[in-house]
Amino acid sequence: MRIFLFNGFLLLSFVVAPVPDVSVDSSECAETMDQKPLSNTCCYITANSVLEARCSVLKSHKIPLHLNPDIRVLNITWTQIRILSNNSLHPYKKLKFIYLRYNFFHIIKEAAFANQPYLQVLDLRNNFCEILSKSLFQLPYLHTLYLGHNQLYDSVFKVNATSPLKILQLSNNKLSVIPNIGLQPTLLNLDLFNNRIISISTENLAPFCSLKSSI
Repeated sequence: MRIFLFNGFLLLSFVVAPVPDVSVDSSECAETMDQKPLSNTCCYITANSVLEARCSVLKSHKIPLHLNPDIRVLNITWTQIRILSNNSLHPYKKLKFIYLRYNFFHIIKEAAFANQPYLQVLDLRNNFCEILSKSLFQLPYLHTLYLGHNQLYDSVFKVNATSPLKILQLSNNKLSVIPNIGLQPTLLNLDLFNNRIISISTENLAPFCSLKSSI
């Protein structure tokens, strides 16, 4: 665990182990998720028998609903999507990995992930999220959740999370307290760097009994 004082704020960070993306680059679809792409289309990549749909800079600013319904990975970046509605992911019921970095999400509707029983990794970093679906924290296989660089306040995390989370990344948000999401025996890595947390206690960290951290 790292603790820093900066301009009167306590900056708290637990070490987060990187998780490699399932997707790989190919000659058909060579953009990376951290590089602003030039394409305006979607393409498919298959790696280790896992089918990925990768899209970027879509003119519709919406998640396409015409992709192969058998995709396991959905990777959409730089598309300026503002709302993840209850129907945005409806055709894709086999997803295990969803990457939606660098969009304009403000709101995640309550039933947005209702048909995602197999979801394991969700990446919503670098958006403008203010509201999240509470049901997101009830997914039976979700173990990695990236929510850094958003606009999330403490009220978003007034939920009893039952997902078997191992990694929860919340850096660069508006949090003033460590999220109270219930007992988290599987959580190994919690990243709260650059929030508004000014104090912590043993009680705050008690639900995260398996954290691997360094000071």
